Amino acid sequence: MSRILTEFIEIYITQILYLRSIYPRQIFRKHKAYGLPVYCSIYPPLNEYLKESIKAIDDLINKSELDTVEVLIYNENHKESFMIDKLKDFSISDSDKFLMSIHENFRKAIYDLETKCKVLKKFSRSYKFKILLHTKEKSYRHICNESKHQDFLWIKENSTENDAEAEILPITSSLNFMSIYVKQF
Repeated sequence: MSRILTEFIEIYITQILYLRSIYPRQIFRKHKAYGLPVYCSIYPPLNEYLKESIKAIDDLINKSELDTVEVLIYNENHKESFMIDKLKDFSISDSDKFLMSIHENFRKAIYDLETKCKVLKKFSRSYKFKILLHTKEKSYRHICNESKHQDFLWIKENSTENDAEAEILPITSSLNFMSIYVKQF
């Protein structure tokens, strides 16, 4: 069950990077997922970062310790956060044994992302991105003590952003088991 969600998150993150032009379009190749064209990276440094991030995401989902995945895109003048929230609530209905409904929901979420990215403010200068994983403090302590996560940088960060100043744009409303939205600062 967690692998299904992890696969979706991996595809979704890569779509964000492609649609927001974080890297040149030439480092992406078109594939199909959920009946839609999606883009996968062929750039080794990005692929290694994504691989390590997805490994950590999968591990935290398996332990029900992951609350939110955030893809933060930023430069000195502008910041936006793509949030995949309420991940602890993910479950598959017994009536969806062939995963038709879940795949349709994932398909709609990817389609909605492409539509909503067209209305987002463009970055005017160079920018960076990072993937942030939100957990509870107990989970953070557990992660830091586990040897298999020692190669990955884990930092406890207290939020300093004032959410009242952020513009929030829902990405999709088709998923009843998680929220996906973007915050622009």
